[in-house]
Amino acid sequence: MSDLSEISKNENGEGSMSRNAIKYLAMAAMFCNHFAYIFLKEGSTGQEVMVDIGYFTAITMCYFLVEGYHYTRSVKNYALRLLVFGILSQIPFMLALKQTNLNMMFSLLLCLGVVWVAEHVKHKGEKMLWLCVLVICSLWTDWALLAPVFTMLFANAYGDRKKVSLAYGKAAGLFFLLNVLSYRADCGLESALIHSACACIGPAASGVVIQCMYNKADKTAHGWEKWFFYGFYPVHLLLLWMIQFAKV
Repeated sequence: MSDLSEISKNENGEGSMSRNAIKYLAMAAMFCNHFAYIFLKEGSTGQEVMVDIGYFTAITMCYFLVEGYHYTRSVKNYALRLLVFGILSQIPFMLALKQTNLNMMFSLLLCLGVVWVAEHVKHKGEKMLWLCVLVICSLWTDWALLAPVFTMLFANAYGDRKKVSLAYGKAAGLFFLLNVLSYRADCGLESALIHSACACIGPAASGVVIQCMYNKADKTAHGWEKWFFYGFYPVHLLLLWMIQFAKV
């Protein structure tokens, strides 16, 4: 009976975690992911576990981006912040992770464009064209294809708890399928299925946290936290690179 009561409470937005608490959790998961990529032996159990933990972050970012779009007083300023921190993060991103594509801030900027197009472009054909353009542009960014698709799913589900659950299910299913295809190139089907199922634990955990633990009514926040969340991305990448450089 108490479990049913807790579920009922959450449907009214009275979970146990604030938006910022979940963002801190997402930052910690992202740090685990990046640390594992840089410092742990490729293919080791430890690396895979920490990388999989990190998969909590991107889908959570996409969810909060959709929510943030509806809360922000200025979409233009929101986009400008993502652009500025994308530029600031690019060199640390390339140095720390040895990547040549654009970092996650640029992915989120494209995702913001996805929500804007979904909300403002009324002609169906024109809307599909612009959405396809944004998805294609994501091929040159972190979380290519997946980030804008996750965002579209959440944008279409916004405000409807059951639809959000379905969106999470579709997102996890897509992530699972792409992982199976990726792992299948290097190992047998059974191993690919196991690795892919483990990879989906992060997105699934995000769904549980958002749907069962997120208190949307908790507005407790400090002004500095917004900038801390933006600044953490380039700073933690720079820190990881400096540690890596010092070890050489």
